[in-house]
Amino acid sequence: MAADPPGHHLRRLRHRDECLGRRPPAGLRAQGLGRGRHARGDRRGSQAPHPHRHRQLPGAGAPSAVPDAHLGGHRLRLCVAQGAALDRAASAAAGAGRLGGAGGADRLVGLGAVRAGPGAGLSGRLGRLADEQPRREAADAGQAGGLPVRAELGLPGRLLALCHRPLRRKLGPHQPLTRGAIRQKNRVSLRERDVLRVGIIGCGKIADGHVEQIRAIGRGEVVAVCDREPLMAEQLAVRMKIPGRYDDAAEMFAKERLDVVHIATPPDSHLFLAKMAFAAGCHVFMEKPFALTAAQALEILKLAQEAGRKAGVNYLYNYETPGLELEALLKKGELGEVVHLDTNYGYNLSGDYGLAVMTDPGHWVHRLPGKLFHNVLDHVLAKVVPFLGDEIDTRVLAFRRRGPTGSAIVDAMPDELRFILRSGGVTVSGNVSAHGRPVPHTLKVVGTTDSVELDYTSRTLIRASRWSAPSALGRQFMAWTQARQLAANGRRNIGRFRRYEFHYFQCMRVLLERFYDAVEGRGADPVPPEQILRVCRVIDQIVEGVDACMADPKNSTSATEARA
Repeated sequence: MAADPPGHHLRRLRHRDECLGRRPPAGLRAQGLGRGRHARGDRRGSQAPHPHRHRQLPGAGAPSAVPDAHLGGHRLRLCVAQGAALDRAASAAAGAGRLGGAGGADRLVGLGAVRAGPGAGLSGRLGRLADEQPRREAADAGQAGGLPVRAELGLPGRLLALCHRPLRRKLGPHQPLTRGAIRQKNRVSLRERDVLRVGIIGCGKIADGHVEQIRAIGRGEVVAVCDREPLMAEQLAVRMKIPGRYDDAAEMFAKERLDVVHIATPPDSHLFLAKMAFAAGCHVFMEKPFALTAAQALEILKLAQEAGRKAGVNYLYNYETPGLELEALLKKGELGEVVHLDTNYGYNLSGDYGLAVMTDPGHWVHRLPGKLFHNVLDHVLAKVVPFLGDEIDTRVLAFRRRGPTGSAIVDAMPDELRFILRSGGVTVSGNVSAHGRPVPHTLKVVGTTDSVELDYTSRTLIRASRWSAPSALGRQFMAWTQARQLAANGRRNIGRFRRYEFHYFQCMRVLLERFYDAVEGRGADPVPPEQILRVCRVIDQIVEGVDACMADPKNSTSATEARA
């Protein structure tokens, strides 16, 4: 094929600029290839051709004029063309499969020499790296005979295109990290390395959150789901595109070779399912409540220890943003010694889940020893038991505030709970309410040095205001100090929102990351076994107090009934 005439590439670029209405770059104007006064060569005088203005590219047929990077805004396009030519040459060299002996090395050096021509600047340095790379690879592999050649040898050419400076045009707008990009990244990571095979038992509402966060962290692949109701397993598997679906847990364990199983069933089945999981060699991540009683919790933890497997629980609120900030403050010792904790947790009986409990006497919540409270006390206590010892004194007050429904089973369920815990020099006051509005979810930590208040709903942590200036004037600053802290929390939350770290189950994602680290031997248990057992023991104490309160007729009737 005949070679392109000298200046062919420059004329093509000039023609493109004419069509777009652009001024020719300085390099073209200097060579007399622009229009008007820029086309007159006598402005800067005639110039002799640069000895390295054009290069012969190997494998490209007849000599082709590819200008070196001296064309201002056009250098990126020209260097990309140069890199593409090198790609073609490398692909042609790799067509033989393997380049053996010294001949192959010579050909590789030849490719490097093209990049490292005289006066090439950065391209010369990249070329010398290309010359040295085959020798380093051969030395490392200990192969004097054959050297495998890949078709990706054009990479230095593309690097050359990106490294030439200055670039007068943007390469393109920044692409935001979308949810699709995150999912694609996780799919790639699943292909590139072995991942944990995960199964889900219990396909209710919370199972969706488990599947989504397992996929989000990219540490495991959900390969099977199981539920006693086949339709529940089918709908979850179809919606989430999970290949395996079962209505028998024993069959799933026998067929799927699982590494981890997430148990999202009512707590009265946890011990039975945990035994099966540990016998199959699986690690277990349990939904709260961890077990029906402290005795069952102790048995599950012993089984995990005997099997050499991990047992985790979904105490997700410990890993909400304010919970993590509190963890950092405690590590730094900024609060001093903790003196008291006040925890508030609300439960909306008018919501979807509350209505299901209130209208269905056969709901599994009514089978729990502590009924409604038993299902939420894990969230309340998991945040405070790290500050308590094993010896805990408990005081409880429970009663029903709502009116009668006509169902003896539903009416036997209390909806207001207050309790006091004491362990050594630390006390805890707790409030679980179905009627308080707005529905609260807060924790206040009082220390000897400083105090903080955490709001898990708004994801904020605020230090207690100090009266730092005398007289009434000093009180004026306290509100502004807290306003400043709230504004700082708001800015941080906006940043988390932009990074897709502000969704509802972000705390579960952090917890699962740490649990899977523990499973793979790269970290400690996110919720230590002793804390799990301590939570279950305190729940038993509170349930015992609730039963004693509800045995009193004045506590088992509502305020309306009492007045009547």
